[in-house]
Amino acid sequence: MFDLDPNQDPAATPEEEADAARRSSLEEVLQAGAESLLDSLDETDGGAMNFDVLETVVSRTGTDLAGGALDTWSSGDGDPVADEREGGDGIGATELEQLVAILESDGAVPSLMEPTASHLESASILMHEVHRSGASDPERYGRRLEERLRGIEPARVTELLWTACEDTARSLEAHEFDLWMRAFCPLLRRAVPYLVDRLAQVAAASDARVRETLWPHVVDEFLLGLKTRSREVDPRALDIDAESLERAVPRLLGLSSLGGALLQPGTFRVDAEFARPVALRLMESAAHEKFGPLVLAAFREAMPYDFGARSCVLAQRRYDASLGWILTQQLRSPRAALVGDAQRSTAWVLARGIAELEPERRQESWVPDAIRWLGERDMTLDAPEQREALAALLNRVLGERRGLRRSWCADCRKAASRALQNQSLE
Repeated sequence: MFDLDPNQDPAATPEEEADAARRSSLEEVLQAGAESLLDSLDETDGGAMNFDVLETVVSRTGTDLAGGALDTWSSGDGDPVADEREGGDGIGATELEQLVAILESDGAVPSLMEPTASHLESASILMHEVHRSGASDPERYGRRLEERLRGIEPARVTELLWTACEDTARSLEAHEFDLWMRAFCPLLRRAVPYLVDRLAQVAAASDARVRETLWPHVVDEFLLGLKTRSREVDPRALDIDAESLERAVPRLLGLSSLGGALLQPGTFRVDAEFARPVALRLMESAAHEKFGPLVLAAFREAMPYDFGARSCVLAQRRYDASLGWILTQQLRSPRAALVGDAQRSTAWVLARGIAELEPERRQESWVPDAIRWLGERDMTLDAPEQREALAALLNRVLGERRGLRRSWCADCRKAASRALQNQSLE
């Protein structure tokens, strides 16, 4: 997230120089914090820090200091933190741990020039610590950050959070960025208007790696606002290849929308054209198991145009992968009939659904028409096993009894008899 080397490359581009300047801010924060800490402790001796006092302060937070590093520094062999900076590796672990421990203690935050700046900078340190250390309790860091930002002008909070979010998205690996977002996303949602569009803007303007990093979070934010939204997310933000999608979907399933089961039937509507590109990507991936029931619920509210797909929706009480595939084909062209492989697959699923109907459901008005459709469709390209399975179902409808009573109504039997004659399936 931050490059703390203060030396600028003379050959750096303007963009690189601006990025380096932005990333050097934490260095200045820590320097100011260290100077302020020296003043507050009032234990300076010609610019040297009294480490006995510092260790006493930090130990009250329950944090152990790195004794070897302290011994080296106090013995005059040099500043290990400064040495680390000289190598360009960023902030020293010991210094950051000390400052974070003090910031999170019950005592006052080290006093900088003004209270607002102090809180903003201590918040920056907390944000840095989350991805640097792989914090085991990100939500705790999020709460601490919210405390630090309380009472600060909203515009400054928005700027701080968004700048950090954009920087981390570009610089961190996907799993590290997920950790960062887990800590700070609730606050980020409240502070940054139209967060999904701003995330999408960054993804659309970035390379494939950053788009993959951001993809689950763009989709998650999009789904969470689906009921009140009316415009499409930038399609360039969703442009990731199949391998990237395979890696990104499990991360999405751990986020709030699908992972938290926050989406209920009615969230997605078939007539929501702006949402179809996202819905199709989800239905083509492993996420269909979570998102598919929402698509099924949407088609029950607005029945599929294709008769066979409509009959499948009526026949199936629960979502499964086979039904999901058919609904995905209809979702591609909501006002078109299914043909070719899509129609043959629909016939398979429908025949299975009719065969599994409970006795009381066989009297429903749509069943005879569905049987008639199965027999009237062109089966010349069907596999032999599909034709055999259909013939077995139609003969079952004609002859099945429960005691002395027939299991299927007269209209169903009539439709089955005609279908057998039409297709020579007897």
